[in-house]
Amino acid sequence: MKIKTSELSGPALRYAVAKAEGHNVGIISAEQQWLRFTDGATPDELEKHAAVHAEIRAGMKDSICRIDPDGYKDQHAAKTWCYDTNWTQGGPIIERENITLIRVEDKSIPDAKGFWQDKHEPVWGAVVGTRHSDDESHNGYGDPCGTVYAVAAEDVVTGPTPLIAAMRCYVASKLGDEINVPEGLA
Repeated sequence: MKIKTSELSGPALRYAVAKAEGHNVGIISAEQQWLRFTDGATPDELEKHAAVHAEIRAGMKDSICRIDPDGYKDQHAAKTWCYDTNWTQGGPIIERENITLIRVEDKSIPDAKGFWQDKHEPVWGAVVGTRHSDDESHNGYGDPCGTVYAVAAEDVVTGPTPLIAAMRCYVASKLGDEINVPEGLA
């Protein structure tokens, strides 16, 4: 399914970042996970723990996996991909790709009845690199005060956290404004 990179979140965003990083990424279905979970269990063991197994199976969802060169789908390796929530993973990408982050605005949040309250949620913006303008900035007295860095509004990718904004920006810069994401992740 095609999804805009500006709307990616959670597993879909992690999948997209892993692809942009060059990982061989796929999906392991809930059914495949269940078969691996019960592999080697005897019928007696399955019957004895049927209620627990039913609860576990009901909670399984399709998830991201790394596909090894021999074709094995390794879901455990992919569970460590948390580019959008872990600064030790997202931070090096931000630095390497020269992504600039800024807090662009606050979004007002309505209460449960739809009334606007005095609650605000931050919105972060990210852009790859900076464009240097030949113009100089001037203070209120007309004196030059440095170089201007211009960023076009259409180049800014937003998100509710700095890491989500940065990872959406990174994916957009590497894979485009839309990406195909497996159904189970969107």
